[in-house]
Amino acid sequence: MWDGTSRTNFIIGLASPGDSTTFSVKRFRELDEWMKNECIKTETMHEVGHVFGLIPYSRTKNVEQSLGKHCTNKCTMRQGLMVPQDWIKITKDRLDYGAFCDDCKKDLVEYFKGE
Repeated sequence: MWDGTSRTNFIIGLASPGDSTTFSVKRFRELDEWMKNECIKTETMHEVGHVFGLIPYSRTKNVEQSLGKHCTNKCTMRQGLMVPQDWIKITKDRLDYGAFCDDCKKDLVEYFKGE
């Protein structure tokens, strides 16, 4: 949820945990074809991560409140406020370090356990 203090130039996605997501890729259209497709993959992983319970309310380590709860690690669950600049950075980190950090992987395992 937006707290009115975040600096952003556009919100590109919104997810309802356990339910659905919607997002726009329009802000990526000016990127070269390869980067555009990679940013779309990153945004898809990010929003689906929210659908699958990331970042859980119980988690207090490596998180921030910025248009909702987000990871602060090198992870697709980081918040990208400036589009496309932040999403290019998050995408490059995803390609270098993997999609989800260890904290988010653990949270996903817990989500799918159903406990």
